[in-house]
Amino acid sequence: MSLPFEIRELPVPARDEWLERIGRLRVGVWRQEGSIAEDQFRDGVWLDGFDGSARHWVVTDREEIVAAARLTLHPRLADSPDGYVWLDAGRDLPSPIANVAKLVVARRARRRGLATALNRARLEAARASGAVTATVTASEDNARLLASIEPFTFSGLCAQFADRPRVSFHALELALCASEWRVFVYGTLLRGERNHALLANARCLGEARTTPDFELAHLGSYPALVPGGRTAIAGEVYVVSAGELAALDGLEGHPHHYRRTKVELATGDLAEAYLLGGENVRARPRIASGDWRRPAGVSRH
Repeated sequence: MSLPFEIRELPVPARDEWLERIGRLRVGVWRQEGSIAEDQFRDGVWLDGFDGSARHWVVTDREEIVAAARLTLHPRLADSPDGYVWLDAGRDLPSPIANVAKLVVARRARRRGLATALNRARLEAARASGAVTATVTASEDNARLLASIEPFTFSGLCAQFADRPRVSFHALELALCASEWRVFVYGTLLRGERNHALLANARCLGEARTTPDFELAHLGSYPALVPGGRTAIAGEVYVVSAGELAALDGLEGHPHHYRRTKVELATGDLAEAYLLGGENVRARPRIASGDWRRPAGVSRH
């Protein structure tokens, strides 16, 4: 494999064949290193209950996966992989939580910067997702790599796991984001609408419109902001806390249904907004006015 290399993020959820290939890479590499016993994972595949909904990155060489890593997002530390390591020590961490885990690089592909690149890609994605804290239980080598990218806090906690009994892991954490976010809302979260209670304590910055780069799909009792159109969408902007952002993510099903993404407003400012695409909106009518509460000119799409 030659540099520069391309790191590919797989669609969510990843297809079963990709997950199996990632699982086989994990077992092959970690068994070769001696960190797992020969009698573990007899089918040669290591996957867990988080893999099906996780975000995965892979690096391939002639269609062979030579490196992989994953990212999972969680509303609470208790819901995250290995979160109990912190909780058992009497510590909680600000949420939402991004867990960066299962980094694996084939021996023949090492010393080419792949681990650092995968770590950087996951941390940038975690930050963009709105996660407040990143956690990882990292081996000694990966702990050093992570600390060279970001100022991870070495919590002083160490852990050993039954599935890799020959490796000691450091519990690391990183504060990812500021404590407040600007969010653009355009449907049932608007003032007077049925879900506005989630923003009852948020600071309203007023009415706003996006740049004319979107469409507003009519889904019956609620709308969806769709990228790639020519309409400026009307809404309101709020400043929300981490807890309020997590509640909004839960309502909208981020990142598996609506996807929270930065959008540009007509003022040039950026704000978080919840977008929907694909089959969810393909045959749905569009609101030509771009205003959910003044839906003049609804058209079939």
